[in-house]
Amino acid sequence: MHIAEVENSMGGQVSRVRNEHTGSEYLRADRYQYLECTYVLVLNFDNRAATLSEIVLNHRRDTKNEATERSCRDGLSGLAERIGHPTSADRGVRTWRLKTTTVTVMEGRRGDIQIRYKPAY
Repeated sequence: MHIAEVENSMGGQVSRVRNEHTGSEYLRADRYQYLECTYVLVLNFDNRAATLSEIVLNHRRDTKNEATERSCRDGLSGLAERIGHPTSADRGVRTWRLKTTTVTVMEGRRGDIQIRYKPAY
């Protein structure tokens, strides 16, 4: 999908942003609900064709709200159960290579989470 199509399909949930260093545009949603957790959603696009190239979800741990963090962990565990055993795992980074997508989950020492979905070529 092209950036304008994605932007239109998501309505007012996203804003278009330009990367100051590369000049490429991406879409961003500051409060996106996914897997029982609130993430910052970033949709990256291929510079040349302006087609969706990667979906990135970032969650910064909230140390004041343990119930929210437990819910985020449960949602992440549910994702891992659905897609099976990772093809690689090392120091807080797990990767699954599926038929059409590569999924990478990174968990930081402070409890931050990043999930990346990238087309498998």
